[in-house]
Amino acid sequence: ETADDFVNSKGEEAVCTAEINLLKSIGNIQLIKVTASPDIVEKKYNVKTISFSPNPFKLLIKSFSIIKNFKKGDLYVFGGGLALRDVTTFLAVPFRLSKMVIMKMIGKPVMTFGLGVYVQTKFAKWLIKIVFNRIDRIVVRDKSSKNILINAGVKKPITITADSSLHLEPINKIKALEILKNKGVNVDKKLIAISLFGQAFHTKRGLLPAKILFKYHIWSKGEEIKAIEYRKTMARIADYVIEKYDTEVIFICHDGYYAGIGEDEKLSLKTIKLMKNKNRTYLIDDHYRSEEIKGIYNLMDLTISSRFHGILFSCGVNTPVVGISYEKKVQDFLRDIGIDECIDIMNCNFDDLKENLDTAWENRMYF
Repeated sequence: ETADDFVNSKGEEAVCTAEINLLKSIGNIQLIKVTASPDIVEKKYNVKTISFSPNPFKLLIKSFSIIKNFKKGDLYVFGGGLALRDVTTFLAVPFRLSKMVIMKMIGKPVMTFGLGVYVQTKFAKWLIKIVFNRIDRIVVRDKSSKNILINAGVKKPITITADSSLHLEPINKIKALEILKNKGVNVDKKLIAISLFGQAFHTKRGLLPAKILFKYHIWSKGEEIKAIEYRKTMARIADYVIEKYDTEVIFICHDGYYAGIGEDEKLSLKTIKLMKNKNRTYLIDDHYRSEEIKGIYNLMDLTISSRFHGILFSCGVNTPVVGISYEKKVQDFLRDIGIDECIDIMNCNFDDLKENLDTAWENRMYF
């Protein structure tokens, strides 16, 4: 099981694709994917699935069927991305851990792989301590996740590996160029990618997840003002790079393929409306596979990203990156690869972002 169903974001799709490919490469195993979107997963990956909806009423009704299907497995692998987090809702951690608990109760081995952890509440840390000290193997994706588990009281050995999306193979440059040319991009110019993340401003912790808060415009105090300022700053920085460095700007959306017109696309369009140089600005919407998106990053001269997997995709293909952090995992990853300059999205302003951008541009040949 990966962190979230890949229908929600390109990052989760990349994690899901990479992990399924890695497991299939072992050979002579049958995969059963735990998912809230069984029909989509079965069609895309040709694997069997177990439907596990986040709706508690559906889970209760299907509980006996779920346990029966779980018994068919010989090993439960839980991982891929930031799977344990309580940033916006404290219900997320017990929901994620419930599957580990079920598997251990029926006597099956459980391991994590490439797991990201970002929890703050005592309740979440207490649950993690209880469950993780009873599973069989723990593999996380970064030092920060390991430290959080240790501080929560986990005594089991913890191994660090890379984020699973780094294993994803991008499409080749010829195919990526075709996508950009079909969008009308002048590929003979320097190219800069910008990836925005509007949901980052919905940080209120409670019962509702961030995507619900965002969809219905439920803001905590000051969040809406911060979101508007962020949009203005990104429009100014896009105009700046076009005029200063004679580049084309590509806004890349990371919403899932099945999300329709996603929030990244809506935010990007609103930002482009604020720009002066709209004629040199292009949009890669959410109707591209994660392999295609990673291939497009491979053509960029620089990436400015608020999306975590925009940063990961760029680093995975050696494209220089300027990071804007919405969670601690972003700073942690950038620090791990030697980049100390990272702007907090809640305090994102033109002058600081311009300074980081100019430095990254001047040093891009050494990335």
